[in-house]
Amino acid sequence: MNKVHYKMFKAGKKWMIAGITTVAISTGAFMVNSIDANADVVSNASAYLGTPYQYGGNSFSGIDCSALVQNAYAADGINLPRTSGEQYRVTTQESAADAQYGDLVFFGSYGSDHVGIYSGNGNMINAETVDGVRSRQISVMEKYLGTASYGRVNAATDKAAADKAAADQATDQAAADKAAADQAADQAAADKAAADQAADQAAADKAAADQAAADQAAADKAAADQAAADQAADQAAADKAAADQAAADQAAADKAAADQAAADKVAADKAADQAAVPEAQAPAQLADVNNNQNNNITSVEPEKTDVKPVDNQVVKVVTPTNQKDTLPATGETKNSLLTVIGLGLISFVTLLGFKIRKNN
Repeated sequence: MNKVHYKMFKAGKKWMIAGITTVAISTGAFMVNSIDANADVVSNASAYLGTPYQYGGNSFSGIDCSALVQNAYAADGINLPRTSGEQYRVTTQESAADAQYGDLVFFGSYGSDHVGIYSGNGNMINAETVDGVRSRQISVMEKYLGTASYGRVNAATDKAAADKAAADQATDQAAADKAAADQAADQAAADKAAADQAADQAAADKAAADQAAADQAAADKAAADQAAADQAADQAAADKAAADQAAADQAAADKAAADQAAADKVAADKAADQAAVPEAQAPAQLADVNNNQNNNITSVEPEKTDVKPVDNQVVKVVTPTNQKDTLPATGETKNSLLTVIGLGLISFVTLLGFKIRKNN
């Protein structure tokens, strides 16, 4: 109810008889204006009286100022935005004198601080921070929040509804897009899982192949090592057999050389024995020497007893005990000595060759 209508109503009461017609017109006008101003919205908001305030709340257990306005209009089939600033932008601004039931009362720049629903006679229903949902004089609120402004939900509401419908459609499309994206993500996840599984299988196959290759390589190396060891063993056996044969051959050669040397020595000894003059061939000289000793002769002139060789025998020259040289008797005796010396040289050379061969 605006102030003009309210004054007309009071004047009709004072001058009932005189102004009965005026009162009737005013009352009718009030009723029409109340219906046009969405009186049901005020009734819807009144249902929340006593509900505690809760920032961001949207139910009877707790609600804030813009949610109270949104719920009151939604119950009458009209959709409004959620915040007071957005609600300010979808209403038509009115003066305080033209305010009607259901109009919105805003505080702050562009309705950014607070919003309530006009309930007539300078009152509003709103959700206050301390007292929750209650009816309050607008003038009292202006002391704390500044001058109120008024907005009417009419043509702008249709635009808001259209915007809401478009927003809902966009939301539905976004939901559909999200569902498609989620499905694509699920498919991608499934594909990734399959790819990971394939990669794991490939890795397992590679590991198995690598292990098989490593095992085969190890087996091949073991076989090669065994073959090399067998070949080395065979070579060692062959080398040992050759060494044994060489040693046996060397031993046989050494034995043959030793036997030859022994034979040569026997021959040399025999030749030396043959070269010596038999004692029986010089009995006279031995007797003379013995006679001289028996006669205590202290000095004896050397005597030379020449004995001609018989049958190429070497003559043994017997001299007194103090004479050590042995003289040759004839040219044949010299030949025999040369023969002995030659045999000795042959034996020496043979033994020297044997030693050199043994050292090598």
